[in-house]
Parts: sequence; C-alpha cells; structure tokens
Amino acid sequence: MGQGLGVKGPLLVGALKAAFPYNPPMALDDMIRAAVRDYNSEFTLRAWGVALVGGGVSLFTYAVVMLVSLLMFYGGAVPWYLAGTGIYAVFMAIAWWACRRGADPIGNVTAVNQNDRAAMRVARVLTGVRVSPRHVGAVMAGLFIHGPASVIEARLMLSSRLPADEATIRGAGATLVRLLREREVLLAEIEPKTAALVLVRTGYAKPDAKGSLRGLVATVKAREETGRPLAE
Repeated sequence: MGQGLGVKGPLLVGALKAAFPYNPPMALDDMIRAAVRDYNSEFTLRAWGVALVGGGVSLFTYAVVMLVSLLMFYGGAVPWYLAGTGIYAVFMAIAWWACRRGADPIGNVTAVNQNDRAAMRVARVLTGVRVSPRHVGAVMAGLFIHGPASVIEARLMLSSRLPADEATIRGAGATLVRLLREREVLLAEIEPKTAALVLVRTGYAKPDAKGSLRGLVATVKAREETGRPLAE
C-alpha cells in the first residue's frame, strides 16, 4: 500500500501542477512598462475624446453661423457662404484669444436682474422670443470658446503622458525594488527623477506616511502585483 502511495503521489502532484499552474510575478521592469503603456493609452483616448467633442461643437457653431449668414446675405453682393465663413473666422480668432486668457463667459454669468428683464421684453417685441440677450450671448461665446479650449486641453493631456524611455523604466524598477525592501526611499536618491513620477502616477509608490515629498513608500498595489512583502 505504501508503494502504491509512493507511485500515485508524484502523479497527483503533477496533475495538480497542470491544473493550477504557478505564474511567477512579472519582472518589475516589464510590469512598470505595461503600467506606463496603459496609463498613456488612457490619456491618449481621453485626449482624442476631448478633441472630438470640441470639434463637434465647433462644427455646430459653424453651421449656426452659416445658417444666419444664409438668411441675412442670400442674394446680396457678397456670397452668403463667404460672408458666413469670414464672420466665423473672426469669431474663432476672438475665441482663441479669449481662451488663451482663461476667459469663462458662462461661469461668470450672474442671475437674471432687472436690466435683463427689460432687455427680455425688448427682445420679445423685436423677435417674438422672450430671451435674455446677455445670457444668450454668454452661451454662444461659451460654445465658440469650447472648440479652442478643447484643443488646448487635449494638447495638455497628451503632454502629461508618462515618459517611457528605458532609463526611466529601469530607474523606476530599481527604485521599486528598494521600496519593497526598505521603509522609505528619499527622492534625492532616485535617479532619474522621472522614475519617481512614474511610480507615483502608476500607483506603485506614494509620499511617505507624513504626506511630505521628502521620500516615497511602496503601496498595497505594489505588494499585491509583485507578490513581495513590504518592509515592516
């Protein structure tokens, strides 16, 4: 009977290994490289989404200007589409200038006051629609600014992607090894400095227990994904 168990034992162990294979933790450099790639991919998709929404809003405002131009200049000396394109170009130039100065026409609009109510009565007499010219103007200005603002925001998002050069990845990997062995690693000891940025942005490191920027400590995510205990 003992001999039977001796034969079946290795076979059972082999069957268990085949059914539940052991996957060793990914090499730190490869793990960080994959995390940086995922982080940058997400930022790139978000940047394209912001740019596409801004482009859609810009197309909408262009269509509105062209429609108004058709109603105002159709049959005139200047072709309505040229007049509309020129007006739109002027508006967009002003929008770019205002956007660069941080203008927020919608955010600065206050509630309707007595002057607005008087303007609304005049607008109703002239157009048949009871609207506040000040608020309508703010909304239209916000729509014109949204396009340039989206382009600027998308460029900033793309420029905020993490560096993925080999020096940074290797530095981040070496720093993470130290973080898993030691209680804290001083920022002054991390080279290159972009390695610290990569570790913090990917969630493998965080400021020390006091919340200062003096040094970094490893996170729970680092412990779980590497399968290595943190320093006590």
